[in-house]
Amino acid sequence: MKGKHLHIESDSMLLVEIRKRVNEGLRLNQSSTKTKHWLKFIFYMGLCVFLYVLLYTNSSSLLFVLNYTTLGVTLLLFAFNFAHDFSHNAVFKEKKWNNLSFIAIYTLVGAHAEAWRERHVNSHHFAPNVREYDTDLQITNLIRVDPDMIFKWYHKYQFIYAPFAYSTYSLYWIFIKDPIGNYPAA
Repeated sequence: MKGKHLHIESDSMLLVEIRKRVNEGLRLNQSSTKTKHWLKFIFYMGLCVFLYVLLYTNSSSLLFVLNYTTLGVTLLLFAFNFAHDFSHNAVFKEKKWNNLSFIAIYTLVGAHAEAWRERHVNSHHFAPNVREYDTDLQITNLIRVDPDMIFKWYHKYQFIYAPFAYSTYSLYWIFIKDPIGNYPAA
């Protein structure tokens, strides 16, 4: 990540105007949106609890491993679906409840919530998908996410291997990215 962020007044004013126009153009049914959000939450939470309980009732080693893997993937989906919304204070009116929920969910999957928020807000949200500024683009050359990246022969197969590579991303984050503190300057 290059240097610290610059504050340019005219750019800030443009952003305020863009947000205003987007909000005027969007016609969201707040009640329906909240209902769908909570139904999704109940589904994921219920599935996580169900799969966790199944761990203690399996008699087969194969079923245990399959169930354990399914629980892990479900927990990651749960975390990514909700922690992001909580980190942007999009669920509860009070910031405190969003923050508490955000930290709880990331702790549940073994990630460092504050480190993720710092990197996400100060890198990805500052310059989404901009090479050398968005650290999400600088993870690996294995997956080509930028059309200007050098095309390697194996990129034509990434539709096959990318889901498996992304499923290990949390391990990369926990064991490599968090310990070395590879985060943008605030």
